[in-house]
Amino acid sequence: MVAWWPGDGTTDDLLGGAPGILKGSARFGSGQVKQAFVLDGVDSWVDLGNASKVQVSSADFSVEGWVFFNSHQGDMSVIDKMSATAVNVDGWRLIKQADDRFWFCLGGGTQNRCTPSDTAFTVYSTTVVAQGAWFHLAAVKSSISFALYVNGVREDVRTPVPAFLDTSSTSLRAGSNAAEGSYLDGLLDEVKLFDRALTEQEVQDIYRAGSQGECR
Repeated sequence: MVAWWPGDGTTDDLLGGAPGILKGSARFGSGQVKQAFVLDGVDSWVDLGNASKVQVSSADFSVEGWVFFNSHQGDMSVIDKMSATAVNVDGWRLIKQADDRFWFCLGGGTQNRCTPSDTAFTVYSTTVVAQGAWFHLAAVKSSISFALYVNGVREDVRTPVPAFLDTSSTSLRAGSNAAEGSYLDGLLDEVKLFDRALTEQEVQDIYRAGSQGECR
């Protein structure tokens, strides 16, 4: 693990070096584990910065956390590192799409490859989002594949990893997208970033810990 933002009344990275900043009307409230970031779907998000340790996409990496929706109309970014230079061409993002599924997609370089049919650059959940419930999400990229897990279950995986673009030119965002807004209406909790690919067992163990959380 390289960074951990639990949202327990502070934007601090528990591992140090990547403190967050609340934006808009973002605040703290009761979460899945202690407290969480509360976002209003209008202008609130958390800027997690662009420290060198969060620039992990060139090698194996994983991102995971808990999300809760107060509503679910339209696109809502969960954890997002897409640049604002153009739509979905530079970076990566974990998002609740307008089709009410979760997507994990990679920067298309010359065009938007985060689409319903571009399976080379995007993996999709089979889970359909509902409001009023917590979901655990994990996106995992290795040297040979990238995958999306929902509530401990791997719902999609793709091989090989495409030659995607991520110049690490933008901050990591919790709850919004630099180009489109895509503000999350709900809560985010226990956001973590790893510089390696989590195993399926590790993802399941994190999910099963549930509201008990993990050792700190």
